[in-house]
Amino acid sequence: NAAISSLPSSKIGFGDGKAKLLDILAEMNHAGIKPNEQSLYNSSLYLLHLLVQNSTSHNEAQNTLLSLLSEFRNIGIEPSLGTFENLIKLFDKSKVAGKSHPIISDVITELETKQKSKGSIGAIIPDDFTFFLTAMGSISQLNNIKLAYRTHKLIVNEGAKGPALLGTHATQTLYYK
Repeated sequence: NAAISSLPSSKIGFGDGKAKLLDILAEMNHAGIKPNEQSLYNSSLYLLHLLVQNSTSHNEAQNTLLSLLSEFRNIGIEPSLGTFENLIKLFDKSKVAGKSHPIISDVITELETKQKSKGSIGAIIPDDFTFFLTAMGSISQLNNIKLAYRTHKLIVNEGAKGPALLGTHATQTLYYK
């Protein structure tokens, strides 16, 4: 995880950065080091940083992250809320300024399914606590009231633990704004 977090994202092309990330993941596999939810989050965050630095690689960044999600799922690692947040941000960055990508709908549907089958979506890593703020921002750009209600229902369905998913008091205030 530290190796992924320390990868440089400035002054490096998307292709080179992607290759470095994939090399680290391959080295981890070869050394028998099993990645975890934090590894997936760090990988998604790195791809997002690369995209910001190299704004011409939107489709490649999207396809790479979707491929990583699939590969991690194949070894039993599900994305955390923070990873989903990075996915939303990455897809939103590829749209025209001020617009959101409708992938948020797919993410909410997946979280609803997870909540129904496992009973909870819960936070796994510290970066999970800003997911709902980012999700609502993206949904607001889509002007999709039904999706906003579905998203908020995820919090409500968590019961007493739901408000904690909104993070700090400041994040909660922004969420309800």
